[in-house]
Amino acid sequence: MRRTTLNPPASWPTRAQELYWDYVQSRSLRLKSWRSEQLRLDRFLRYQAEQGFGWTEFPSALLERYLSQFSRFYWTKWVSLVRCWAKFLFVKKAVLLPVHENIQCVKIRHRRRTILSYEQVMQVLNLADGHDPESLRDRAFLELAYATGMRRAELRALDLSDIDLAAGVVHVGETKNRCHRRVPLTKWARHYLRRYLEETRPKLASPLSLNALWLKANGERIYVYQVPKRLAVVYKMRKTLGFHATLHQLRHACATHLLKAGASVMAVKELLGHRDTKSTEIYTRITPSYLLQAHQQHHPRNLPDWPQT
Repeated sequence: MRRTTLNPPASWPTRAQELYWDYVQSRSLRLKSWRSEQLRLDRFLRYQAEQGFGWTEFPSALLERYLSQFSRFYWTKWVSLVRCWAKFLFVKKAVLLPVHENIQCVKIRHRRRTILSYEQVMQVLNLADGHDPESLRDRAFLELAYATGMRRAELRALDLSDIDLAAGVVHVGETKNRCHRRVPLTKWARHYLRRYLEETRPKLASPLSLNALWLKANGERIYVYQVPKRLAVVYKMRKTLGFHATLHQLRHACATHLLKAGASVMAVKELLGHRDTKSTEIYTRITPSYLLQAHQQHHPRNLPDWPQT
């Protein structure tokens, strides 16, 4: 696919264009998904120029008119993008006042993601019974997703060389934040991965396969939505199980179930590949019923042999 080269508006002075490319370079080094963010920034900058505002002007009226084009669900993402760019200009002394502090993110109340119980996870895993090559591939894929809490894109990008069944670990190289990590496998993930590598992958392999771990029927690396699509269309998950589940919910379930079993937040943070424990806390909400149970079992004032005075 041909990739369009993005440039700042031609009306910008040389200094502004230099700052733009400095910003692009700094963000691309930090974010693996920077390309999509650059596309959004380019769209906003061109709108800013079309409305007659300079590259250092961010009036609230401009932002309000711009945001009115989009659903409120996306406002936080857009405002955060503009604020980040304005803060960069302030740090580089292109603007004298911290205008980014006046660009407030609109807080949108998101629907809470349902956390799957272990029983529900097993129902999802058992959808792929492994009776045919693609079903066995799907089962190994789902087992790995739940075992490691990997992101969908991370799972899809795995190569054969990333899997070490003897040691029971997988190397995650294509990560969201460019932080490589090694994560352990469960015994069931190792079992189904071994079966997939011995029974299924040789049947799917072709000259197009190269070193890819997960293959389509024609031998190419699977696309990122293939397994979720098969869950919905081939296995009819919602009709069969009565509930909907996603690969990201398996990531949530992996982390939450580990915490419930006594794993530390720092250990789960390393497993998920987070830079900050705040991100881990969002992914690993403890349910109110579990919190109540833990409080009743462990709080000193609930223990029968604890001194009463």
